[in-house]
Amino acid sequence: MLYQKVGNINESKMKNSETHVTKSSSCGPPTTWTVGWGFSSRCDLNCPFCYSALSRSQVGHPEIDLKTANRFLKRNVNSIGSINFGTGESFLSQRFPGLLYLCKTYLPSVTIAVTTNGALADTLKNQKNATIFASMIDELDVSIDFATPSRHDEWRGKSGTWLRAISSVEFGILHGIPTTIVVVGTPETLEADNLIALLILAAEMGVALRVNIFMPTTGDLSYLPDSNQVFDALRLLAQGGNSVRSSDRLLGALTGTFKPGKRFSSYRSCRILPDGRISPSTYLLQTPWVTRMDISDLLLEELEHEASFQLMASSVLPEACSECFVQDICQGGSVERRWLINGSLHQKDPLCPGPVLDSTSNPPNLLEKHQDSGQRDGPEVHLDYLPTVLVIPAQRRRPEIVHCVKAIVQSSGKFLLLWRSRQADGKLKEPDLPGGRIRPGETPETALERELFEEIGLASNYHIAGHIADWMYRSSGRLRFGSTYLVNSSNTYFELSEEHVEACWVTPASMESILQETDWDTQIVSRYLRQVAAGVPKSAI
Repeated sequence: MLYQKVGNINESKMKNSETHVTKSSSCGPPTTWTVGWGFSSRCDLNCPFCYSALSRSQVGHPEIDLKTANRFLKRNVNSIGSINFGTGESFLSQRFPGLLYLCKTYLPSVTIAVTTNGALADTLKNQKNATIFASMIDELDVSIDFATPSRHDEWRGKSGTWLRAISSVEFGILHGIPTTIVVVGTPETLEADNLIALLILAAEMGVALRVNIFMPTTGDLSYLPDSNQVFDALRLLAQGGNSVRSSDRLLGALTGTFKPGKRFSSYRSCRILPDGRISPSTYLLQTPWVTRMDISDLLLEELEHEASFQLMASSVLPEACSECFVQDICQGGSVERRWLINGSLHQKDPLCPGPVLDSTSNPPNLLEKHQDSGQRDGPEVHLDYLPTVLVIPAQRRRPEIVHCVKAIVQSSGKFLLLWRSRQADGKLKEPDLPGGRIRPGETPETALERELFEEIGLASNYHIAGHIADWMYRSSGRLRFGSTYLVNSSNTYFELSEEHVEACWVTPASMESILQETDWDTQIVSRYLRQVAAGVPKSAI
């Protein structure tokens, strides 16, 4: 859905909106904390790789009440450098706008980042919420694991997830909020074709791309990529002059994007769970890492004395790393991977390409020309909070973004095909399907009903049988996102608008053949028509 700009927007955000991937405000002096706040455990997806599923199953669906949040913020106004709201889907909570208001009341200069799977887009029909989110969110991270809509939806376990995620990215762009597309790094998502497509998508939309290498919090290693695939992905991400930075101890050390003395993800960061428990890492959710506390009485500075935080900061160096030339930076690699995979900090990071690396080894100089100069030109909070990889595409554009809807209208086994004139005399025609732009405030379904009436005069004797798929393509400087629906109609005669010069009913084979020449994603229609020809039940399509 395309959203109109709302009022009361921070002026500095609007100044940054032209290039969009911009320098965000500072995460605070070295004495402050980066707080990852799992305010709510709510989620409306069914991701098989979910790193917080175990924690969510243990605590049910609690949320930290605003009275408790108020006390925590008031007691720690001088200790918080930035906050990231993630873990659960904060936008599913009716309390979340109030929590953002509290944060900006007590911490007006602190960077507020929010991670969403796209549920943000569902909340923007409420103008008051849209205004709060646009003015109080400083960084926005949106989960998109595949550039192909159908594959992402299947991966996340819910139809329409990709399109609403895109709508959330668009909201960030519209309001000048530094926005990042986030992908969970697994063997499937790190496939070269998908990574290239995601890089293109990020560049086309003018946003950053971030990769969180999968962490096996539940003990399931099937989604963990191997070392070769991870470093191949890093090489690919660095191509074309893309800026690459990493707060992952191993990946940062071996790519020159992490330097001693600079902040990294385990330095003064904590994760607050929805039931009030606290961990030094977003991925370490079990004993001995989690501390049971009432955050209303918590002083962040006291966390340094907790055993789990001291263990995180101790930088236990495995014996196998004692001769490695990057040991001072890497320190054995990711604490999270070492614990979750090895069950101990006395073994090195499983993704290490060792056994022992010297100054001539590959990949230490993998990204030498992209070494971190200390300058920040993109979203920052997650570089202080997670072991992650951030990519700022070298070429960032801001195309016009258009949301569309299309209909496959069928009646008695045939399908309606329209013809649009490309010349005033009507001699050059191109095939088309009923549909058009989604207007601000419309759902795809209401937009489709309006377009069916405007283009072919269809007002009754039909019903929208279901959503088929989502699609994307770039044309004439526009980035078009759309949804295709199946419409069953008992009407066989239509009154065409001025947009079209001809209409005819065709067989599935004829329609598939004709539509091969159009400029939008005909694979969706072709796949559907092949399923019809194969006799697949409509309920299975």
